[in-house]
Amino acid sequence: MDRERRDPFRDVERVIIAVSNAIEDLVERSVKAVTSIVPWRRYYVYEDDDTYRIYVEIPGAEKDSIELFVETTKIFVKARNAVDAPHLPKEYRVRIELRDPIDVDSARARYVNGILVIEARKKVSGRKISVE
Repeated sequence: MDRERRDPFRDVERVIIAVSNAIEDLVERSVKAVTSIVPWRRYYVYEDDDTYRIYVEIPGAEKDSIELFVETTKIFVKARNAVDAPHLPKEYRVRIELRDPIDVDSARARYVNGILVIEARKKVSGRKISVE
């Protein structure tokens, strides 16, 4: 009786390929899920004595999709991404904490080439007065 010899390395190779494909699929699905829900953290806050200037990177967002809400020490930005890129979220959600309170009525924003620029004056809690 002539038995056909099985190559054990061929079986191991098939298992390795199947596991590798399953891991690739899992990683790809995980990256898509994570990029759609993780808060966006690409913003920069600059300040001087009386003003805040905040730059928020929201590449691919259309101006009409941007929602901006300002509180005295917090800024919230929400925007839809119009570009289908695997490394970018489908929706941007940004929460920015400010050290000093701002004058909410002074806040202004403009959107230029994927960058949202927010400017606001710091709230004055007191003032210097001269002695007569």
